[in-house]
Amino acid sequence: MQEQLFEQRFFSWDGWDQHDSLVLSFYNVEFIRDFGKFNKGDKFESVCISYDKGIMEAYNDGCTEVIITQPFTLTPENIKEDGEK
Repeated sequence: MQEQLFEQRFFSWDGWDQHDSLVLSFYNVEFIRDFGKFNKGDKFESVCISYDKGIMEAYNDGCTEVIITQPFTLTPENIKEDGEK
């Protein structure tokens, strides 16, 4: 079984940038499953993940304003695939 990145388990995207080792921005994002305040099918121009702060933020069109902030904590249990032991 091929391992997926944390992000691939929750959304798809067209492009991305790495701002530093723990902050990534993704563009033309569509959520493929529910995750906190995000629902399957939600679409955003940009989503930024700050692993050091444990925050995922979605930006409005034009990327000028944060419209959703979702805190998260990575643990071995929540980064596994559904059903994976």
